[in-house]
Amino acid sequence: MFINHPKRVAQYKAITFMVLLACSIGIGLAGSFIMATIHHAEIGFWLGLSIVFVAIFTFFWAMLGLVFSVIQYNNA
Repeated sequence: MFINHPKRVAQYKAITFMVLLACSIGIGLAGSFIMATIHHAEIGFWLGLSIVFVAIFTFFWAMLGLVFSVIQYNNA
């Protein structure tokens, strides 16, 4: 049975978190665009604001996962 080397596993995790980081930036920009184009009294503005909040949450945890994956890669 083939078992991955710990450095390879950490590298895969780092790549996954980098992709998640890029997606969170894109989602945040989309939510910001929604907020910029819709009046603040409409429900769409508040949906855009919640999308930005989800993007900030995702960005934070993706960055944290990326840091831990790089540390794990260096220690393996």
